[in-house]
Amino acid sequence: MNPRSRGVRVEAPCSTANLGPGFDVLGLALDAYRDLVEVSLERGHGVSTIVKGPYAKDLSEPPEGNAVTIVAEKVLRESGFEGGVRIELTKNIPVGKGLGSSGASSAACALALNILLDLGWNYAKLIQLAMEGEYAASGARHADNVSASLLGGLTLIGSYNPLEVVKLVPSEDLRFVVAFPWEAPSRRKTEASRAAAPRSITLRDHVSDLGCLALLVTGIIHSDLELIGKAMGKGVVEKARIPLIPGYHKVREAAYKAGAYGVSISGAGPALVALTGEEATGVAEAVRKAYREQGFTPEVRVARPAHGARILPGEGDEP
Repeated sequence: MNPRSRGVRVEAPCSTANLGPGFDVLGLALDAYRDLVEVSLERGHGVSTIVKGPYAKDLSEPPEGNAVTIVAEKVLRESGFEGGVRIELTKNIPVGKGLGSSGASSAACALALNILLDLGWNYAKLIQLAMEGEYAASGARHADNVSASLLGGLTLIGSYNPLEVVKLVPSEDLRFVVAFPWEAPSRRKTEASRAAAPRSITLRDHVSDLGCLALLVTGIIHSDLELIGKAMGKGVVEKARIPLIPGYHKVREAAYKAGAYGVSISGAGPALVALTGEEATGVAEAVRKAYREQGFTPEVRVARPAHGARILPGEGDEP
């Protein structure tokens, strides 16, 4: 281990998880929002964290309890590094909206420290470390969001023990309308959403979910929008969560009428994602209107599949 004297800056994209049938096993990186994590060495021991940015105020935990702090402390324990580390998180991803906010910052932190401390850990190890941040944020060590934010593209979790992750590269021609109402509650939302998921399901539902997931992945591989859309929004977990999603039915209906191929809850919600082609702008406007007609203030963006976490030049460095 030969720590760098200069700091490291890493940016990671937001993500949407599940897309209906892929509960806890499917994540897709999107370019709608990105978190920035900057790490550097400092005197002393342990981790000090500063959180800033447009959505810093929406975090419910203090900096010492933030996902990046938890990830960093885990890295220091497992690496044996006894010095001090400073973390500066710029929170650019809306918090608690189902867009992998904690997953993105956790992934960025794990990668940044891997470089700063010259640890040489592989991506599987970094995903496992980032999952500790997810556990701190949501009470569950799920890998779908962190793997997508770290690796980019679409990620599939084949196994959690041992961890096996597969990455697919979706066509950049895919467009997703990402939307949510600002009025939706954010705090402890993920715990409530996970609690809504059934603890057991019938064999028929299990087979149906597997079939839909197979169609969805096949559609991604072949850039078949109709096939992807046919599978999106399906699944027993998605169905159980619909009552928790503000404006769901009218927004979904408006998206389809405007030309969307598929609509699903993004992760634990309340965000929805609609798959579109050239109709992206029209779908976005229809979704925005549907939220407003129900009395909500919507945030609506058009996004593409994103590359994973990337190292940025340090401030003052040549680009």
